Amino acid sequence: LKQWPSTMQTYVFPIIGDVPVNEVHAEHILRVLDPIWYDKPETARRVLQRIEAVFKSAIRLGTRQKASPCIGVAEELGPRRREVRHHPAMPYDNVPAFMAGLREPSPRAWPTTRPALEFLILTATRSSETREAVWSEFDLEEALWTIPKERMGKTRRPHLIPISGRCLEILADMKALNPESTYVFEGTRLGRPLSDMTLTKLLRDAGLADEAKVHGFRSSFKNWCAERDKVADEVSEAALAHIDKNSVKAAYLRTTFLEERKLLMERWATFCGSCQVSSPAPHPDTGTRRTISSSPT
Repeated sequence: LKQWPSTMQTYVFPIIGDVPVNEVHAEHILRVLDPIWYDKPETARRVLQRIEAVFKSAIRLGTRQKASPCIGVAEELGPRRREVRHHPAMPYDNVPAFMAGLREPSPRAWPTTRPALEFLILTATRSSETREAVWSEFDLEEALWTIPKERMGKTRRPHLIPISGRCLEILADMKALNPESTYVFEGTRLGRPLSDMTLTKLLRDAGLADEAKVHGFRSSFKNWCAERDKVADEVSEAALAHIDKNSVKAAYLRTTFLEERKLLMERWATFCGSCQVSSPAPHPDTGTRRTISSSPT
């Protein structure tokens, strides 16, 4: 029962929360479900069930005179099992320019959105891991972030992340912005984290919806590790909290390469802040192209 308001606030209200119940159409429901239908099939199933329950109740109470907008939505979206598709990822050479845009002040953006995306890129974490981060997970003196197993999805084991100097700066800014908040990146609703669609919207507003996804920045990091930094694969896999598919090898390889990863995350942060580009780059706010060029940091 507690999951009802959580799922509705996360996936439904940001898109159709202000639409009168009698004016919601199937297109609205498709907009809610399309981003999660394949990536989060079980969540999508529960969201659809709860939306259907709302409209069945509205029809019974007479507040909606039309048929349920959920009719035919599942068939329109198609079977949940499909060929695996990789998330579009920004080429790592483009990340420094994009990062420079994120760091520019913007009166249009919610104050925690752009720092959250930068933090996600710098830590190579998933959207929910960053958005739902709480202060109790951080040891700022040791520059370590421990994501508990309850928040680590299918891996179901804690993930220890060394955080770079730039990440510590972001955390200090967020604490100054919302000193009483439980969440590091508080959303528009008091006491709640940023919504699932907030970071996606930032990329969409930049005109990058077809070129990059939030989750794809993990691939940008992985490719940079392999091609530019030449770090050992085991180290980059540990940074991404990937579990070795070879169960025998995984059973014996118990190290998390923490010391190596401390250096790795600093090098990644330095690269992301370097802005060593001379070609036009998309601005995160408007999608307009502009030239960024600066000296290495």
